[in-house]
Amino acid sequence: MADYDAIVALRGPRLSDHAVHVKDALVLSLAEEDEYQVGQVQLQTYEFLPFALSGLASAMVTPTTGLRATTEVSIPVTDDAGGAETVRRTVSLYGPGDVLGVDPLQILRRYPAPGSTNAEETFHAHMEFDRPELPWAFSAQTPAPKMRPWLTLIVLEADEATLEPSTPGFLPVLVVDASKLPDLGAAWAMAHAQVAGGPASTSARLSTAHAPANLSRLLAARVLTQNTNYLAVLVPTTNAGVAAGLGLPAPASIAPAWASGAGTVRLPIYDRWEFRTAPDGDFPRLARRLEGVAAPWRIGRRIMDTARPGDPLTDLAPDEEVRRHVIRCALFSPNPAPPDSPDDNGTWNAARTEKLKEAIERAAVVEGRTPQDPGQPPPLPIVGPRVYAQGQRGTRTMPVGAGVPPTGDWFADLNLAPVNRVIAGLGTRVVVKDQEPLMQSAWAQVGEIDAANRALAMAQLSQALATRMHDRLSLIDPGRFLTVVRPVAPRVKMANAQLTLAHDIALSATPMSALGGGMRALIRPRGRVAKLVGGEARHTLPNLVSPGGAHRDFTRDYRLPDGIKGLSDIALASLSPAAVALAYRQPAAEAVQLVTSDATMLRTQMPLATAIMTPTVWRDAAADVNVGSIVAGRISERIATSARGATDDVVRARWVGGMAAGLATVKDERTRADMAQLAVSLHDRLSSVIQVGPIAPPIGRAPIGGPGGPIVVQPGRPGRGGIGGVVRGGALGPIERISPLRVGAARRSPEAHRVAEPVVRALRDARWVQPMVRRDGIRGGVLEAAWEPRRPPAGGGLTVKDKVADLLTPAGTSIAAVVTAAAKLDAVTWRSGVADMVAVADVRALPLTQAREVLDVAKADLLTRLDPRTTVVEATRARLSIQLTQASKWLVSEVIRPIMAAPRFDRPMYKALDDYNREWLVPGLGTLPNPEMVTVLEANDAFVEGFLVGLSDEMARELLWREYPTDCRGTYFHRFWDGTKDELSGPIHRFSRKPLGSHVGLGTPGQSGRAVVVVRGEVVRRYPDLTIMAMKSLPRGAGGATTDDKGRPFLPESPSQGTVARTIFVAPLEPDIMLAGLDLTVDELRKPDWWIVLSEHPQAPRFRRSEPDLAGHEVRFAKTTGLAHGAALAADRLENPNRIAWEAAMFLADTTD
Repeated sequence: MADYDAIVALRGPRLSDHAVHVKDALVLSLAEEDEYQVGQVQLQTYEFLPFALSGLASAMVTPTTGLRATTEVSIPVTDDAGGAETVRRTVSLYGPGDVLGVDPLQILRRYPAPGSTNAEETFHAHMEFDRPELPWAFSAQTPAPKMRPWLTLIVLEADEATLEPSTPGFLPVLVVDASKLPDLGAAWAMAHAQVAGGPASTSARLSTAHAPANLSRLLAARVLTQNTNYLAVLVPTTNAGVAAGLGLPAPASIAPAWASGAGTVRLPIYDRWEFRTAPDGDFPRLARRLEGVAAPWRIGRRIMDTARPGDPLTDLAPDEEVRRHVIRCALFSPNPAPPDSPDDNGTWNAARTEKLKEAIERAAVVEGRTPQDPGQPPPLPIVGPRVYAQGQRGTRTMPVGAGVPPTGDWFADLNLAPVNRVIAGLGTRVVVKDQEPLMQSAWAQVGEIDAANRALAMAQLSQALATRMHDRLSLIDPGRFLTVVRPVAPRVKMANAQLTLAHDIALSATPMSALGGGMRALIRPRGRVAKLVGGEARHTLPNLVSPGGAHRDFTRDYRLPDGIKGLSDIALASLSPAAVALAYRQPAAEAVQLVTSDATMLRTQMPLATAIMTPTVWRDAAADVNVGSIVAGRISERIATSARGATDDVVRARWVGGMAAGLATVKDERTRADMAQLAVSLHDRLSSVIQVGPIAPPIGRAPIGGPGGPIVVQPGRPGRGGIGGVVRGGALGPIERISPLRVGAARRSPEAHRVAEPVVRALRDARWVQPMVRRDGIRGGVLEAAWEPRRPPAGGGLTVKDKVADLLTPAGTSIAAVVTAAAKLDAVTWRSGVADMVAVADVRALPLTQAREVLDVAKADLLTRLDPRTTVVEATRARLSIQLTQASKWLVSEVIRPIMAAPRFDRPMYKALDDYNREWLVPGLGTLPNPEMVTVLEANDAFVEGFLVGLSDEMARELLWREYPTDCRGTYFHRFWDGTKDELSGPIHRFSRKPLGSHVGLGTPGQSGRAVVVVRGEVVRRYPDLTIMAMKSLPRGAGGATTDDKGRPFLPESPSQGTVARTIFVAPLEPDIMLAGLDLTVDELRKPDWWIVLSEHPQAPRFRRSEPDLAGHEVRFAKTTGLAHGAALAADRLENPNRIAWEAAMFLADTTD
């Protein structure tokens, strides 16, 4: 027990004690060394505290009036200006009058156990709670060593109290005379908190971080007597708690729930249970009754007479050996046999074993024969000796060369040894006895397996039909194949594809409609189109979709229809002269001439700069071509044909002539900027004399009215976007925005393309130009490379200053200066110069239609992916959701089969065998004369394996008989002794060909013949949680002695201090037998210094009454005189676990019958 003064008045940590660590009102920050660590908790070491409180309750003050305690909270407050103030508030806490019950989950343990009939009268009844502060959390008192809990545990004899039903919404009622109740003034002594030992401080171990190892406990003050029925009741200790539990008006202040001599009282019940004490006897007394005995040889063995084995075997001759066989059961005595006892390993000779083998295999041999006359029916099946595990082994014949057991093969040993056949037969008897509960559990494990098998049957049918149809697909020509399978395209992915086949078709040059039902009906060999075509041509109709086995490229170059932007020569040639004459109301020849002239006007009447920039000059020019002369000629021609009136001569003489001559002949260097100024200036100056009207053809849905000319899109040329003329200044309103254009990219270009959109507004008197984009790498007139858009400065638009002065002077001044600086223009320089003549006012990224590749679908790959042997299996697997171990194997193959389930039963089957007949589990155990005894037996692994195999064999037959979906190969039983882990090393059908018994693994691998301690007596009945183990004593005495002068061994306190054999299973047998398997063989246990030890459970502390408590004759209660607090009483009355030991050698001594 912790020292009272050393832990700050034995209370839980106050907030004030840890102010620097507080993160919120109820959470404490622990130092790293105080954190909870499972490995450092010392469960065998306890510390008791008189009370435990946490949070604000640790600072509560007893109220002078009212039912709730209070505490003062101070909070420092600061502001941004640097001011500070401490705010103090008084906080009320919940009290006993606010409690209406106790959460059952908070109750960890009740002692004695509810309903027990053999409780010890020498200990206090008690109950434990999960939270260490629970008994004092609502006490509404200033913390003190003798702090009264707000609830207490009382124990009454069953006839001393009356129980009344509860009022709706309130608690049940206990009616009892106050003289039968303990003094509430001593209730503080019957409550304490418990923390487990460890390196952390007590305050830290009381925190919520250590909650898994902490608890609180209430002891009952009542002193028990023998052979008495008791009622344990948890009730409040205050009048406020009584009023709240019974639904009565709340009192004015807190007072005890009852007082001495108060007469009959009514108390609400938070919890209750009943128990009965047994006659005199605690663990030490009961353990001393046990007598260590060496089990006689006959214990665990049965003798079987095999002289008359029955048909089809013959009886044994009187002089034939081994008429009696010894069956060693699950547990048997390891001690030597007395004289004249049959041999444990005796079995039939080779001749009789061969007869047994022939009888076992006869049925399989007869059924496997084929009649010599094909017209004769096969022989009828016969019934012979049973072949155990034939379903798991997959055969009904013995291994070749199998002779007298042991053969080294478990299958032959099980079926050819009479003893092992009896053991396996025990499994069949147990299954027959428990067949109904076993089948009920089996059906519950598989759920709707019948519905699943019906679904699988339908899947089998659909797979068979679909496979026939799928085989016919391979005969269809490629032209019709994809049209047939197109409906499943959204559900199929091709090899290395991320999306479905439908996605691939949608992005290809083959439209989905070309593969649809309409096209399939159109090109079918006997359709209407085929009849109209007739002859051999109708067989070529599939070529409309896939000529020559490849899919057709359905893409087309789209351009504006004739009449929107102009008329092509082909359109003009196709016009009917009579129709044109009628439309123009002119003679035919003149009407055709007018149409031709108007069409030419649509194509040619563009602003001057547009003529300079026409795409025709962007084709690659030969090295010897003088681009300057071409441009000069074009400008001259444009001005000459467009100018009208008296200014013609002036234009020709002053401007055009000199400029044309200069551009055609000059060889000097010329900058692109000067070229741009020349083109723009010429255009603007000639606008007053060149009569060019704006043309606004509709493009998409956004007609564009250009203030200085149309915006022209060159259609029909892959890779070209919207280009057009230079937009003049003087715009009166905004330019309408072009709708997004879908421009096809050249197929040889992987880059994305962008198209410049026109400006969205125009400023008056500004020189606006149509946006341009840079083009590079022109090949044969088709633009292939990506376009690099250029954005204008902030504000958008290009303002070109009009150098009017340069054009007003006669030729030979300003224009001459420009011409003088011009040089011979090569193609690259010309393209760059043209691009610099305009600027991009605004650029938008437009959605583009990428080049569509010809659809390429591998027919063989698609056929594979449509194969019903794959698709139906996958679809069926997706529908099933039964959670069984072998579920993933039902649909692995291409053939769908019904679900074959193997139910699993994890019950330790020693219980089933014990229920069937204990004389087959431990024969002769009841014949030992001493009812209070301890002995050591040996576990028989061969018996366990044979019994489990017999269980599974018979269960397979039962499942088959009940039409359970199984293939009879399952292993249904895996555990014999331990209900928590499998003892078989694996499923039976995977057993290696080793001797019977080698497939059982429990404890250290590779060991057999493990020792099992058997304890029988009242101590087992009274203490079902006692521990049984084997320990090796330590040499601590004089001269290395391992025992003291009284013969008591020096046993290790923990496994780290010495050798302690692990307990691998505990198997209780009703009513008073306990079996404990040790991870230790019998031969190892024979060695010196090994002891068999029985002890009370170390993690279930109990508190023994003291001698002064027995004073008096009426109702007696624990004496608390002289105690400082409840922790002192707990420490004084704590009962240390008792243990008793026997030297192991005494159980293995030689004995005779």
